[in-house]
Amino acid sequence: MTSAAAAAVVAAGGIVVAASPAMAAGGGCIDYSRNRWNVGVCISAPSAVYGDIYVNTRGSLGGECYIELSIIRYTSADAVEGTVASRIDGCNAGHHSAISATKYSGKRYRMFARVFVNQVVVDAGSSPVAY
Repeated sequence: MTSAAAAAVVAAGGIVVAASPAMAAGGGCIDYSRNRWNVGVCISAPSAVYGDIYVNTRGSLGGECYIELSIIRYTSADAVEGTVASRIDGCNAGHHSAISATKYSGKRYRMFARVFVNQVVVDAGSSPVAY
């Protein structure tokens, strides 16, 4: 994570990290560590919805490696409405630029990321909810 995201609270399944000033309008980040990978999954929703990730540590890249990114929209009652943005990225370390979607009042949003190595999910996680 960036140095601006230094405050952390330990939570089940990962570390909850305070959003950087650029992302502070809502949402936040959660780090997930599995199979020697560490990926931070983030979301914010100031006027639109933005989801990005940080590949902090890479495990094995195998013969084929990619990261699936998606933003899912929910009703206020947490029923899934569907994927509103998605992208496939390579497995480069560091920050992966945001994907974005239109923000609708009364809806909830969550960013998801899954790391695939040789067609097997080796790390996965979701952001906090943004409104």
